[in-house]
Amino acid sequence: MFFNQHRIDEAVDNYQAPSYIQHNPALPNGPEALKTAMKSLVAQFPDLRFDVKRAFADGDYVIVHSEMTGLNWVLDGADTPSAGAAGGETPSYAVVDILRMEDGRIAEHWDVIQRVPEQPAGGNSMF
Repeated sequence: MFFNQHRIDEAVDNYQAPSYIQHNPALPNGPEALKTAMKSLVAQFPDLRFDVKRAFADGDYVIVHSEMTGLNWVLDGADTPSAGAAGGETPSYAVVDILRMEDGRIAEHWDVIQRVPEQPAGGNSMF
């Protein structure tokens, strides 16, 4: 819903806690700030998609391992996306989101994003 369908308002209103805490250094705290940031991202990258590969739950925590595609970006030292990956390519990224749930809503979020290499050294898929 959030990225694949670009229904950001609906996703945030229904699934983010009012006290939402964001640990990604490139994104703001709070549901309204998140809406603004994500609308900007999907406007810049309308082909942005997440393919969930697996999800795990443990108590109040959910971990989601996904493949993110549809971006032509580079990450600076602060993990801030900007357009312009080499040669106009659209690489894929392995993403791990860690969510702390509270009353059925996302109260806290951490993520790790890593570009998927064309030729991994060990020959193994990241998924």
